[in-house]
Amino acid sequence: MSNTLFSSFRDFIHNGKEPWKANFTKAKYNEQVLALAIPTYNTQPLYELTFPDPLTEKANYYKKLIDQYAVQELNSFHSIVSESKDKARLYQVYFPLSRTLPGLMNDLNNTLETLDLTNPKYEPDANGRINLTDEYDNSYILHYLKHELIRIYLEVIEHYPDYAKDAEKDVNKLYIKFYKHVQPPVPVITDAPTLEIEKPIAEQKVKATDKALQVMKRDFRTEKDSILSYKEVVKDGSKFALFEEKLFQSGFIDSEYNAIESHGSKGKLAAIYHRIIEKGYFNERTFQPMKPIQPTDIRAFLDYRYNTNLSQQFRRYKQNEEKHKEYLDSQYWLDSLPTLR
Repeated sequence: MSNTLFSSFRDFIHNGKEPWKANFTKAKYNEQVLALAIPTYNTQPLYELTFPDPLTEKANYYKKLIDQYAVQELNSFHSIVSESKDKARLYQVYFPLSRTLPGLMNDLNNTLETLDLTNPKYEPDANGRINLTDEYDNSYILHYLKHELIRIYLEVIEHYPDYAKDAEKDVNKLYIKFYKHVQPPVPVITDAPTLEIEKPIAEQKVKATDKALQVMKRDFRTEKDSILSYKEVVKDGSKFALFEEKLFQSGFIDSEYNAIESHGSKGKLAAIYHRIIEKGYFNERTFQPMKPIQPTDIRAFLDYRYNTNLSQQFRRYKQNEEKHKEYLDSQYWLDSLPTLR
């Protein structure tokens, strides 16, 4: 998994989202901006970019898209590293620092040279004027990405210094090494403000447990006529077991399959119900008798399995769907589960 972390930034260099190849209307860029959902950080960032505001619809869209990629990638990285043991953690920090990020920055520098954009073309000229041309857009976007990749490199090093002892930490040397120029006289990479980041739900538990979850690919509570059976509802027992292990590791259920309740946990678990339904983990109908399985049937099955009642939160999901989607998109463990349809 670690050898793919941060590689999504390649989209902006030669993998489908190259800005110099995009030529949508202003209205289309504005539409795409509205469709973007930038998740929140799951770990306090150490740095941020202090960069001029974009002056065109295209530059604005790409800036926000790069921001989205950055938060998603850093969230995934921190989640994977935090769940790993020392040897795996060393590799997961080492690979982005030695391969992925240097490769991206070298490729980006080559692209800037090819497009004759090594020198910024988004800054005012001697008369204070900025020509809002394609050259402005491409320069703005690629230079923003340039600084963002340096920032991410520093985030990786400074969050896990014990696993990055041989990595270059001097910002000026990093700019020279990858982009052949010194750090800008007015630094673009600055200290990040303190964010209000909710603790992972596992850290909110009153009682910690070191018990392992015993995987049960079956019903284990007393049979109820109003609740569909495991065999009727679950499409793939192995995949569903993987989901439940992740649910346990993330602190939503305990080792006896009881939901762990804390502030906000019910709303989050109800949102997870919706996402796992979307991923196709449940059958669409029963066969004896033949009838469709509704989302509410799945919610009742899961509620009974986890000894909780999320009927209200499940029903209200659509009322605040965008906020829930932002939360779900920040949960790498959930996004990484295979889709069954």
